[in-house]
Amino acid sequence: MVRDPRASQVLTDALLRSPRNFRSAWLRENAEEAVPFLAESGLNAEQAADIAAGARAVGEDRLVAARTGLAFEEESLRWMSATESSILSELPWQNTGVVIALRDLTGALLMTTDGYAIAAGPEAFVGRCVRAGTDEAKRQFARYANDMVDRQPDLFSIAQQYGCAGDGEHKVPDWMTWSRASQVSPGSAVDTHLSLMRELVAGTIEPRDFETAWWQTRRRDMEEGERASGQLSDALRAASSTVEDYVADPELRDPGDLDDEALVAAIAEVLKGLK
Repeated sequence: MVRDPRASQVLTDALLRSPRNFRSAWLRENAEEAVPFLAESGLNAEQAADIAAGARAVGEDRLVAARTGLAFEEESLRWMSATESSILSELPWQNTGVVIALRDLTGALLMTTDGYAIAAGPEAFVGRCVRAGTDEAKRQFARYANDMVDRQPDLFSIAQQYGCAGDGEHKVPDWMTWSRASQVSPGSAVDTHLSLMRELVAGTIEPRDFETAWWQTRRRDMEEGERASGQLSDALRAASSTVEDYVADPELRDPGDLDDEALVAAIAEVLKGLK
């Protein structure tokens, strides 16, 4: 099937890793600044005015929007002028996630249904989209994520990823780059790799299923632009080399290839060195 280039999925695939977050590769390429902030789902007049002002601040007079989520992938994209009245009249959606982007896709506002939005792109654009100011918005979001950690634990990883802190200076986030296992954001491809390794050693996944899932996750890792460094990078490279040496079918093994037991033992050694 040839996908309609006007379909919403064209926009969401380019910008989003999920209806709740941007793709790390897109952030790395475009985000001079990126800020999560508290916001109800659905656009109101203030939010529409803010994103319109953000677009005009970087010389854009047109915006493109789509609803997020599998149910809306085949909907047509919505194009509109960068004015409050146009945005409100062209985007009647309520109670669904929405992404609104500059037409060159260098900046965007993601509205989620989880009580927050994320503005990312040029500093001038983001500064206008976040009414409370970037530093204060990050502080508010950090406090909210901490208060909601039992009910919405994913918010805490969003706060970490975007450099939020309840007090003091905000760190400049290095999008999806980790040097230790303890730093990895839940739900990321690197987190999935670590979970697969633990499941293999615990015996809750078969070696051949582990191999398949490992390479599927590796492709996602590359697509998302996630990066490991230092100790974690060394461990993941060692694990990938081990998986490359594994041959599930005994009849196809050559001398030096790993069988099931050797794979499990080697991955267990890799895990021992992680913190």
